[in-house]
Amino acid sequence: MKKKLATILMTGLILSASALESQAKSYYLKFNEKQSKINFFVTTTLHNVTGDVKKFKGFISIKGEGTTVEKADGLLEITADSLFTNQSQRDSKLKTEVMNVLKFPLIKFKVNNAKITSNKIDSDGTLYLKLIGPLTIRNVTKNVEIPVKVKMATDKNSASVEGRYTVNFKEYNVPDPSIPIVGKVDENIDITFNIKAY
Repeated sequence: MKKKLATILMTGLILSASALESQAKSYYLKFNEKQSKINFFVTTTLHNVTGDVKKFKGFISIKGEGTTVEKADGLLEITADSLFTNQSQRDSKLKTEVMNVLKFPLIKFKVNNAKITSNKIDSDGTLYLKLIGPLTIRNVTKNVEIPVKVKMATDKNSASVEGRYTVNFKEYNVPDPSIPIVGKVDENIDITFNIKAY
């Protein structure tokens, strides 16, 4: 009888420990601007243009149980005046005529939900998501899905968020930056990012 009671108690302790171990945990990570990169690529009839973002802020929040991710959300705010292509005349036109940074100072992406494309964290701490939410450029907001790879550090206290997304500037009422006769700018802009978060 004593042996049976001890077995029941031990089983109860093991189940309790397992339940505590499997409780969902939430991680809140703030983007580190200095260690991150956001770049954009534009094709023109004359040459290709590469640019980068000098100033942004944001966060990502991940909720998971064990090795399963339940939810991810976040916010990215890009300062429109910080778009840089390393050519002063082009940058001036980009900020004043194209983006109108005085009237529309921020480019925003708010994550409201996520589709888990692989809901198990790999052995190296990598998981794959589609971040879903409104993207606002100038005065137009559209719901988008942006595929990302999130690599969590072993201690779960830091991560990197990598991805690529193509934006059609005409869909956001962005004026065509093409220069008549001189060169035509492709309406699709490729954006790549590798954001460190702590």
